[in-house]
Amino acid sequence: MSSINLFGFPIVVLRNVFSQFGPAEIFTISLCSKRTEQNLQYVMRPNTVVLHLTASDENEFTIECSRGRQCLTFRGSSESVDEYEYVVNTNAGSVPVSFSDKTVFVNCKKRVFKAFFKYICNIFRSEIGKLFLWSMTPSSQVPIWVIEWVMCQQESLKSLWILADEVSKENISYIVSKANITEELNLVSNYYKSNANIRMRPMSLRKFESFNSAWFTLENLINLDVETAKVYSTQLTSRNMFLRHWVYGGCGRLLEMYLEFGLRMIVDFNQVLDGIDFKRVEQKKADKYFSEYLSGFVGKDGGFKVRRKSDGKVALLLNNRQKPSFFNLLVDC
Repeated sequence: MSSINLFGFPIVVLRNVFSQFGPAEIFTISLCSKRTEQNLQYVMRPNTVVLHLTASDENEFTIECSRGRQCLTFRGSSESVDEYEYVVNTNAGSVPVSFSDKTVFVNCKKRVFKAFFKYICNIFRSEIGKLFLWSMTPSSQVPIWVIEWVMCQQESLKSLWILADEVSKENISYIVSKANITEELNLVSNYYKSNANIRMRPMSLRKFESFNSAWFTLENLINLDVETAKVYSTQLTSRNMFLRHWVYGGCGRLLEMYLEFGLRMIVDFNQVLDGIDFKRVEQKKADKYFSEYLSGFVGKDGGFKVRRKSDGKVALLLNNRQKPSFFNLLVDC
């Protein structure tokens, strides 16, 4: 039987052929030879495969690759494995891999992680779209080096999730001041220090969420141009200043804002609305609004309506009687 030189076809034909392949087929073809790996970078259309990377403090990682309904998952660990089927040759060394259905098990040392990540990005011609870093060990930190590596490989990152028992001041500062996140930032940690002096660079996001946010200041809030934001356990006191900032044209993308100040703090609406024109709105039983953040309809309490001077947009400051420590602002709801 005569062989076919797959890469001998015109580039237009090859791109149509490879558009039918899923991540598993593309990865398998890349293992044939170094030349095949290089040819894939010319054949693949950019960013047609979605890449999500998860990494932990225990030198483990997962890369989920999807193209439509076709998926492939890489699960990596630095623990040695006796049996493997193939070897991926990277610039930093050889990486043993083995297959099981739609999962590829990867065995490599931490120093080779970056080279393997780059190999995957290269053969799929795709950037990391979502990055999830986690560490639940009190003495360990999230692998911040992964964010640094991603930022060296691509201009921006769409989505970043951090889940950790504690994140250091230096790591939070790096994330909010240097990492270029464009759509979604979610920080779940136990960093309680209020005098951290962490400054957030101006960020434009679709969604921002932060737990245990004692470090979160008025300056950070004003620098956050976001559609939906949820900030827990903040010690922010200048709520009137933020509302004035919005009334005079700041935070133009804002749709929903949830600030939670802890159980012992109650929002004083007289102080929040001081010097701002408002209209009191009584609660109606059937009055609901669609929450983009919660992706569903939510009952609307009474509150206070304020109008922005620059474009006439109206925001409702909810008088949440069941959660008096919440500052809820809904725009054009």
